[in-house]
Amino acid sequence: MELSFVGGALRRYWWIVLVMAVLGAVPGLVARHEAVGKYEATSELLISPPSQTATQVSNSNDPDRYVIGQLSVLNSSELAEQVAGKVGNGQDAGSIAQAVTISHVPKTDIVQVKAATADPALSQQIANAYAQAYIAKLQSQVSQVDQPQVQALDTQLNDLQTKLTAVNLQIATAMAPYLNAKPISATSGYPPIPDAATVAPELVTQRDTLISQYNQLLQTKTQLQLNNQLQINSQVVQEASSPTQLSLPRSSLYVVIGFVAGAFVGAVIAVLVARIGSRAVNADQVGEELGFPVVGRVPKLNNLKSDKRHALEALEPQASHFVDNLCVRTEARVRHGRAATILVVGTQRSSGATTLASALAARFGTGGSQVLLVDTNTRRPELTVLYSQPGQTGLPGLLGVASGEPVPADVFSATNTRNVRVVGIGPRGDAPPIRRQTVPHLIDVATSEAQVVIIDGGPLLDAAANARLAELVDAIVLTIPIDRQKVRDLEVISRQLQGVAGEVLPVLAPASRPRRRRAPARPPSPGPTGAIPTTAVEIPGQPAPTSKAVPSQDPAPAPPPTPIRR
Repeated sequence: MELSFVGGALRRYWWIVLVMAVLGAVPGLVARHEAVGKYEATSELLISPPSQTATQVSNSNDPDRYVIGQLSVLNSSELAEQVAGKVGNGQDAGSIAQAVTISHVPKTDIVQVKAATADPALSQQIANAYAQAYIAKLQSQVSQVDQPQVQALDTQLNDLQTKLTAVNLQIATAMAPYLNAKPISATSGYPPIPDAATVAPELVTQRDTLISQYNQLLQTKTQLQLNNQLQINSQVVQEASSPTQLSLPRSSLYVVIGFVAGAFVGAVIAVLVARIGSRAVNADQVGEELGFPVVGRVPKLNNLKSDKRHALEALEPQASHFVDNLCVRTEARVRHGRAATILVVGTQRSSGATTLASALAARFGTGGSQVLLVDTNTRRPELTVLYSQPGQTGLPGLLGVASGEPVPADVFSATNTRNVRVVGIGPRGDAPPIRRQTVPHLIDVATSEAQVVIIDGGPLLDAAANARLAELVDAIVLTIPIDRQKVRDLEVISRQLQGVAGEVLPVLAPASRPRRRRAPARPPSPGPTGAIPTTAVEIPGQPAPTSKAVPSQDPAPAPPPTPIRR
């Protein structure tokens, strides 16, 4: 799919893109309108890896590596359940996780815990409980690192304690006879009590050994707990305070995302509609269907709204360059010494063929060439209405002249443009004034009266005579209303123009709408003066016609120039 086709589809169906973009932004706008404000409390944590000393610094190449790993702990459901149990008030792990947002400040060890709820006190409580639960979880994890060694020492200490108890019991049993001895006599008193080392030296030695082992193990446990235990370096650097300002959710980003996504979907739909649709969208597609490259686009003429004659008599400057180039293209195929014949037709009605034919005539006329502008559009003869004069015979009079004979002056209508004359369709009867068999004679007589003959044929497929004219003229200028041109019509026109001798020059006409017209009334017979009643043809945008003969306001027709014999 070519980029030009995509651009043409977007220009043609821009409203689809706009509608889809608006529809994409609607959910974000609705969410923003229905959003409920919340109070947001923030607590900050300094997260650092545990070490054997509180001043140990990590030399990792990625300082955020440990912090990023701890984000999974902060976002875990286990920690959310612990916070829910500490906060209470009917909170569960799901509501806590929905209210809390964990964010990391890049390139730092700071993690922010934000809690947003409708109650400011609850937001503060959740944020602080989250930070405290995380620190407590770290402490429990670090304490479990040396727990196996501590448990082994506790087991050995308990064993020594049991052995010491048993040895002390044996020593007490050995000393019992001496401690419970009766007095020797009333005057001498109790016998002396010997030392335990004298009574049970082995037991005393065993007790001292056990006491020494117990003290060593107890000292080892103390050193392990005090010197070799990992230190928790993470801490709460800022506790959450009670929020006082109500914050609304930031939904503008969702509006923008929805707008862009909707526009993209609309662009895809527009391209698909253009691909499967019946209308052409750009010049490349038109040229491909016709088999002839498009010459260009006709500039829009704004002064035609006030008077249709401005296309011939007051051509706007912005259109002059295009018309000049088109005239050069039409003259390229003309043989030296013969008059140039140009057929200007459109693919549809109201496609600008009459306007372009008038502009070409103005350019040739101001350049010094004798120009004959012939109107053969019997259904909408705009040139005839614009330039008709009383007593003009028009096209029937031109066809009635035999080859080589002089053409009467009443055939032509004069214009305000130098060297340009108009041949209208004349008084209209039931039969058209031109047929296929009369086309060669028309061209023969017209070329004898001018150096450039421009024929306004209206729509190409409206008259069989246009097909015959296309075979005989030097150039065919085909105006195409790209805004409403159907592809199947281009296929028919392409078959019609294949094999013609003249050069086919397709041009794109400005966007326009077909003009409606009323059914023309049957024209009455010409009056005594030979005036053509203007009720025969009605052109939209012009003053309402009347049945009275109106004298022409154009200058008197100039005498015909010397005929140019072939």
